[in-house]
Amino acid sequence: MTAVLFFDALCCRADSGKLVCGAYIAGTGVDIAQYEEICGVKNSIYLIGVKKDYPKSRVMECYARGKIPMLLINRSMPLSRLPALADAAGEYGMPIYICIGGELRFYRYCAEIFRARCPCAVLVQPVMLSQPAYEFAGTDLADILAVTATFNDANRDPAALYHIIEQADIPVMINLAVCRYDENGHRYTTLDAIKTLNYVYAAKNDLGTRLFGINYINTAKDGRRYDIACDSKVRTVYGGLVCKWADPSYGLENR
Repeated sequence: MTAVLFFDALCCRADSGKLVCGAYIAGTGVDIAQYEEICGVKNSIYLIGVKKDYPKSRVMECYARGKIPMLLINRSMPLSRLPALADAAGEYGMPIYICIGGELRFYRYCAEIFRARCPCAVLVQPVMLSQPAYEFAGTDLADILAVTATFNDANRDPAALYHIIEQADIPVMINLAVCRYDENGHRYTTLDAIKTLNYVYAAKNDLGTRLFGINYINTAKDGRRYDIACDSKVRTVYGGLVCKWADPSYGLENR
């Protein structure tokens, strides 16, 4: 399937009032099946970090389970490996998201390679919630904007996220992490995390087709835990929100 047809199908589903839901589960110690059982969710997308080589086994796990992979590429990627990576990503002509981090020049360089060598790719430009004045790559090289939104005790302003989404020129996804607590003082509580989760997912009501997807990013950083699976209360709320908002028609098995 070409990126154009895939993107058209994506936009049509955005009109349904539902969200395309996904997750990044590296470091959790579980696979896709285990994660979905623990959290009680059925996601459509799973994010995969790429260091040097094409992560074929992880990508094929996604396809085998009816999920769409999103490759995460950052500035540490050797430029010489990009053509082979793009060729491998497009080998089967299956839908795949390519999220390219780094400065705008690096993004454009990578995006041009994927446009030429992987026509089934949907290109995702990530921007930071903390840097709302981002440089946009343009609609010729960016299909999706992905706002990396990390909420913790020092950052509790979801309204800033709302503003970025509202002003975007292309459809927006959120790569979301919500901290349950800070191990150095426990200043951010489970209740705060639950309130933030509810606020962000409910933004779909007000933003319509501007916001069409949320990917939950599971990680731990600087003593703060963002792993959904580590807190049963947060996990229950997260699972309920995905069940409420997720578009069941978005997986590969229903395409």
